Amino acid sequence: MSTLNPMFEKFKPVKVDMKPQRRQQRSDKKLQVIVPVTSSQKLEIARLSFSKGHSGEFHSFLADVYKLSVERDFIRHAKDKKYIETGIYVSTRVHRNVYEKLIELKVEWGLRSVKQAAHRILMNELQL
Repeated sequence: MSTLNPMFEKFKPVKVDMKPQRRQQRSDKKLQVIVPVTSSQKLEIARLSFSKGHSGEFHSFLADVYKLSVERDFIRHAKDKKYIETGIYVSTRVHRNVYEKLIELKVEWGLRSVKQAAHRILMNELQL
């Protein structure tokens, strides 16, 4: 028998499966690259970024440097530069394809980290 008001009808509670769903990662997500430099190298990078039209901003300038350098075939023959953890860093965010190319170079050069490969590229590109 149905009542006139459905609010008074007996009902069974519905079970809802509340599993947390993982969020999908953005396809255009950028990955961070951090490189140790000396204070004089950091100043030189700032000067170069200003002269190249980046207003002295490290991030956009370094992103362009890495993007252009990994596209060149001769970057595989870059000279080995001494890697020293100085405690002073410059960082940037690069697209996934540039980061994957850095990983390929790291493996090819036999380095331990992407940071060392990024350091080698930066020092060779800027001739510091």
